[in-house]
Amino acid sequence: MNTASWWWDTQMTLPIGAMLVPVLFASDTTHLTNFSGDGKVWPLYMSIGNIKSSIRNQPTSHTWVLVALLPNALKCVKRIPGWSEDKQEQEGIQVIHDLLTFVLRPLSNTARDGHNVKCCDEVIRRCYFQVAGWLADHMENSTIHGIYSI
Repeated sequence: MNTASWWWDTQMTLPIGAMLVPVLFASDTTHLTNFSGDGKVWPLYMSIGNIKSSIRNQPTSHTWVLVALLPNALKCVKRIPGWSEDKQEQEGIQVIHDLLTFVLRPLSNTARDGHNVKCCDEVIRRCYFQVAGWLADHMENSTIHGIYSI
């Protein structure tokens, strides 16, 4: 990741001595079991881009941390007066967006103001955490980013 021009361009806007910490998110709906209905979970994982990708991508390195379990889209109820299936779907997506806002809010402060972090070499540095990527399939990206087909 540190070979990307975005990283260096963003680093140049930070104060001297500060460090950029690109934050990565990954999510994928996971099927739980065939024996107790159609149970699914939607885990949200987080890692940082400062970790070398060959290490970050090894399952045994434990560099991806579970941050939240997002709700899956619930099945719509067809016979509720005044509450159409479209309205139910929109409210379900709004719940997901509200949860993501809650989970990501602490990052907005550190992206703007920075945060003192003790690094592995025992030096305290001013770090600026910024969301740099989100790994998800097409349907999850559509839900997360509010992209709707017409």
